[in-house]
Amino acid sequence: LMGFNYQVTKHRSAKAMVTAFQDSCEEQIAGFFGFVEKNNLLGAVRDKDWVKFTRTYNGPGNVPVYSSRISKAMTAIE
Repeated sequence: LMGFNYQVTKHRSAKAMVTAFQDSCEEQIAGFFGFVEKNNLLGAVRDKDWVKFTRTYNGPGNVPVYSSRISKAMTAIE
């Protein structure tokens, strides 16, 4: 997560979030799921709508490239 997303985590600042992420993969996972929840992306994940997910997670640039990468990665682990 980019630092400005610290608000979707339990951390008081971007620095606190980054420090926690460096110390713990559990914190990284919790932060990611906080992002998914706060941005109403659970439906997109369940529906495998990687275009919608990517547009929110990565922003509007290069959506086809990043959504394709996510789709391929998710197919590989299914």
